Amino acid sequence: MEAAVALTGDARGRAASQPGDGGENTPPERKVYMDYNATTPLEPEVIQVMTEAMREAWGNPSSPYPTVQQLSNPFRGAALPAHPQRRGGRGRAPPRHLHRGTRLHPPAPGAPGEGAGGRTENTPMIAGLGKAAELVTKNCEAYEAHMRDVRDYLEERLLAEFDKQRIHLNSRFPGTERLPNTCNFSIRGPQLQGRVLLAQCRTLLASVGAACHSDQVDRPSPVLLSCGIPFDVARNALRLSVGRSTTRAEVDLVVQDLKQAVALLEGPPGARGAS
Repeated sequence: MEAAVALTGDARGRAASQPGDGGENTPPERKVYMDYNATTPLEPEVIQVMTEAMREAWGNPSSPYPTVQQLSNPFRGAALPAHPQRRGGRGRAPPRHLHRGTRLHPPAPGAPGEGAGGRTENTPMIAGLGKAAELVTKNCEAYEAHMRDVRDYLEERLLAEFDKQRIHLNSRFPGTERLPNTCNFSIRGPQLQGRVLLAQCRTLLASVGAACHSDQVDRPSPVLLSCGIPFDVARNALRLSVGRSTTRAEVDLVVQDLKQAVALLEGPPGARGAS
């Protein structure tokens, strides 16, 4: 499982603004989320359709109520791929787990959408998933192009701001395709292990290593090691994944944050050589 790191920038910010020290009006430090491979913020349209489902579709979702049937249409129409056995590939068929996989048993009591003693579908979540699938279907190419542009800009900025001998782009393999939104890289240095580096960041919210990172915190990801990444490079790996709303300006903030974190860990150039 991936190893997400909780940062302590907010705590440091509060400690630096104690009453009486003139820092009471210091604005909170900006956070930039770059862990989209773990989870993503919901689009307003998805939140809206889930809210409507919780407010209006509170009946038995297994019954043929018109409201329930309307909510199921986006999921069936947008989320399911064309069935290969249908005429022209245009037909759609529900997955086998659609009816079984959406049931919750046993139900949780005072929980939204759940009966006290029955088994019911999680209608708001199904509606939200359908809306999200609809948005992706309509905007997939635009999302992909935007994320690739921001990801490439991130890698350009890393190579420009750090010594090229120190930056290792772990996810670049000539002749292979990769996710358009993901940059896995390491900054070489004995004190720059991924977890340690992220703990010093005040802006960046990201993860360490690959999605299948080892549960052993003192060892690098076996996925990276199996790709031929040297041990001392893999243990410094960071995985930054951008999203549909990530901007180049946020990339600039993140790169500067990483530079400051590296400087804190390594100290002045003279101290670095002595270590």
